[in-house]
Amino acid sequence: MMYDVVIVGAGPAGLSVASELSKELKVLVIDGKKNIEDCTKSWFIPGSLVKDNPEVMPFMDKGILRLLTQQKSGVSSCWDTKLKDGYYYVKEHDILKFWGDKATKQGADIILDCLYCDHAKYDDHVEVDTTSGNFKAKLLIDASGHDSMIAKKYEKKDDYYWWSVYGAIVKHPNGLHDMKNGDYMLWQTFKDTNVSGEATLRKGRPVFEYEILTEDSSFPLILYLRKSKVNKDVMHKEFMHVLYEEETTKQFDDCEIEELKYGWYPSGGLTIKQAEDRVDFIGDAGCWTTPCGWGFGFIVDNYRGYSEAMIKLVKDDNLDKDTIEDIIDLNIHEKHEILFDAIASHFLANASPDELDKFIEFFNENEPLMCEKIFTLTIDQDEIMDVGKRFFKKFSIFELIKIFPKEDWGLILEEAKYFVADFIIEEIQELLGIDVEDEPGFDIR
Repeated sequence: MMYDVVIVGAGPAGLSVASELSKELKVLVIDGKKNIEDCTKSWFIPGSLVKDNPEVMPFMDKGILRLLTQQKSGVSSCWDTKLKDGYYYVKEHDILKFWGDKATKQGADIILDCLYCDHAKYDDHVEVDTTSGNFKAKLLIDASGHDSMIAKKYEKKDDYYWWSVYGAIVKHPNGLHDMKNGDYMLWQTFKDTNVSGEATLRKGRPVFEYEILTEDSSFPLILYLRKSKVNKDVMHKEFMHVLYEEETTKQFDDCEIEELKYGWYPSGGLTIKQAEDRVDFIGDAGCWTTPCGWGFGFIVDNYRGYSEAMIKLVKDDNLDKDTIEDIIDLNIHEKHEILFDAIASHFLANASPDELDKFIEFFNENEPLMCEKIFTLTIDQDEIMDVGKRFFKKFSIFELIKIFPKEDWGLILEEAKYFVADFIIEEIQELLGIDVEDEPGFDIR
């Protein structure tokens, strides 16, 4: 059968887009999972991204009332959430089923337990080979996730920092102990999980987080932030240790695991423009994420506009690489807003425990709302100019240069030019022996 669009991947990106494209196009979705609602990930999302979308609101639970951090050194923070529209926990299984049912009712075909094998492109169509047969379409959309075979076929750049995450939805039969419903532990570290006293997160030091979902359930997890992904079995072993054996996580000693969760999220950059002729990449396969890994938020914010534009391109059969790449609207992301958030993510990966103490102190000393806004990409230009000036006073440019690996220097200098005098930038260039004009992504103008 000839389709307008074949989508590989029935996660939130693939199904949300399929639910819109199928209003006017003939769509096929394939995925290797057994049930449409199956999902190993869990998300929370800033309220500003869902408040104007009545379709997704029924699948949101109001959550996160208090944010906490706890370093192994004892440096900590705790504040009531300040983001105007708050945060929501996503009912991941329910929203996937909703989008799948919606697409099916509109005429889309969804084939599960079906794996992508390969594809070939021709002047007027794409042929997709799967374990359930061969299918033709005008367009192939890759929504297959972080380990995309299609992206590998085109040797797509994946030079990201990766959040490797492993956790579980758990029940608390004896109550929450000293935790509160609505708590979100942003960042907790432990002495005995350090490789050494000065180990950075990039070198393997895991961080513990938890979200308290209800009066008797939570989502505890560990995460790594590295240049490579951490093996699932390695993460499972570490997670079980942190959950049941750590002295400072005793409130989880009696919890009962209900559902394991894990995933790998690209971080530290926003690289949307990755299309080929008659092939597009969305979701994690296209790095539909923000520097801190809010991929679901980017999907919810863009799937309707993306689909509306794509419907027109498919009907016009205008599916060359450059045209496809132009349909994502990024006007909500100020250039230096993205850069500053990327710096924060790269900082978290490369800073020592003492430097992370100083980072937490920075947000204790300044308005914690800025921390929330930076990591949700909701901070406006004036706010980021203000917090940037404070940040570059707390951490001198010379300190940051020492913390960051050489490949990130251009990123630092790109942001620093907004906040420090030109002559300082020139001194730094001379000190480091680099020309920022030659650094990736740096525009001296």
